[in-house]
Amino acid sequence: SYIAMIIFAAVTALVSFFAFRSIDKSIDQARVVVDHTAQDLMPLNESWAFISANIPLVGTSFYAYGFNYREDDYQFGVRTLTEIDRRFDRLEQDLNRPGNAAVKKDNLAAARKNAAEMRELGTAIHRAVSGFIQLNKDYAATYADLEEISDAMYYEAYEALEEMFDDERFNAEDAQHRSKRVGFVSDIYDYAVRCNQNFLRAQNYRGQPALDEFAKAEEELNSAIAIIDEHNQPDNVRDPVRRKQYSDLQALTRSLLATTTALKTE
Repeated sequence: SYIAMIIFAAVTALVSFFAFRSIDKSIDQARVVVDHTAQDLMPLNESWAFISANIPLVGTSFYAYGFNYREDDYQFGVRTLTEIDRRFDRLEQDLNRPGNAAVKKDNLAAARKNAAEMRELGTAIHRAVSGFIQLNKDYAATYADLEEISDAMYYEAYEALEEMFDDERFNAEDAQHRSKRVGFVSDIYDYAVRCNQNFLRAQNYRGQPALDEFAKAEEELNSAIAIIDEHNQPDNVRDPVRRKQYSDLQALTRSLLATTTALKTE
């Protein structure tokens, strides 16, 4: 019995020894797999996941910026693309290790190219929007001047007409002339207002609908320019001060037309 117990103990010890060696080997293998997963695969997957999730955000930010002109949207896209480039660099280091498939490197090259194109388009949008903002400022300033001058000229002409009706020395020919001046300045103001409505409406659209609204704005201004040219003649307007006022009004109208056309072109 004693010998049998010794033999049994020895066999058990021997079996345990080989069993633990096998378990230890399995643990070493598992540790290698875990380390490879944690150190190689997970960062690789996390980088691709980051790129996959954020590229659409970059596109959305640039697209939104093209409509709302908010600098924060553009800068978010720029910052995100910078981080994406950093992830590309990390991926390139990982994929250059021996054993990685060439198709993954091709995917990385294609992704880099797409991101670079997005950056170029974002820069182009930013340049265009900067132009839009400046042109809108120029337009607003010119329109405000045109509106102020035409409004003042209208009330001046209207008051002059009222004074004539209140005067006992009423002259029908002079009254007709002053009435014509009231109508003329009123038409200029109406053309400017309709131009402004079309101009603002155009910027809510893209493509052909926007071009159509800009064309309507240009048409209103061209009509204003035409009637100013027709009206501001020496035989029709003899007062040099008033002729100068009409010339200034004409210059503002032409400037507004040039800004409208520039924005449409951009």
